[in-house]
Amino acid sequence: METPVKCVAYLRVSGAGQESKDGFPRQQAAIAEYAEKHGYEIVQTYQETFTGTDDDRPTMRRMLDDLIRSNIGVKTVIVEKVDRLARDLIVQESIIAKFQNYRLALLSSCEPDLCSDDPSRVFIRQVLGAVAQLDRSLIVRKTRAARERIRATGKKCEGRKAYGFRDGEKDVIQKIFLLKADGFRAGAIARALNTRSIKTRSGGSWTGVQVKRVLQREGAI
Repeated sequence: METPVKCVAYLRVSGAGQESKDGFPRQQAAIAEYAEKHGYEIVQTYQETFTGTDDDRPTMRRMLDDLIRSNIGVKTVIVEKVDRLARDLIVQESIIAKFQNYRLALLSSCEPDLCSDDPSRVFIRQVLGAVAQLDRSLIVRKTRAARERIRATGKKCEGRKAYGFRDGEKDVIQKIFLLKADGFRAGAIARALNTRSIKTRSGGSWTGVQVKRVLQREGAI
């Protein structure tokens, strides 16, 4: 019996509150089934909740650092499907290029080898990426139209509340301001918050990007 190839799983949801509702559980099940069928052993799972449109994914960055520095020989990442990397084609290709540069294998439970240079596979991958980008644009348009219809009736239709609205978050913002006043930069503030076990709204670790956004929103920078 052949020894399974060690790999990691990368999961990502595209919006707040989707971690348990048809999000992480579905992706995890699909990846686990693929891994078992193709002789892979999942040694770690990374869950991304970052919802921005660029390729700055904090959890993915940590995963790549772990794999590059790893001495256990893990060089394979499995995702559920290509749109879990990004729904924007350009961002998707940028992320795949990172994996290729680091000589890491990127596999999908639903699609061909994502890092392959075979012309036909590159074409399929890019078509799938374009479809995901179109799907995202249609969802954004439908959501915007629905909000406008609600507002036309005189009802409120607000999006996700900014950080600081929920209980306890104003205290965290105050800590961020105090650290900034002491001369700490965004990255150092994030590390200080993580050292004190202060979690983000989603329960994850702070990054310099998140701290910077809080400071910008509050007019501190």
